[in-house]
Amino acid sequence: MLTEVTKENTVMKKIIVFCMRKCDVDKLEGLMLNDWDFNHEFSQEAWAIHGDKLQHERDAVYKRFKTPIS
Repeated sequence: MLTEVTKENTVMKKIIVFCMRKCDVDKLEGLMLNDWDFNHEFSQEAWAIHGDKLQHERDAVYKRFKTPIS
């Protein structure tokens, strides 16, 4: 599904994806980072964030997301 969304909007620079469960967030992050076709085609980065992450990990994700892409 993410591949379809990103193909439809080539100017998209950032996207937030919500999952119902923390384990699904971690699984999606891993899939996006390890899916060579998706990663190679879109040069994306992925970061998981949820309540089981340490505060400094969550802060780092927020900071990366808020940083403008040139």
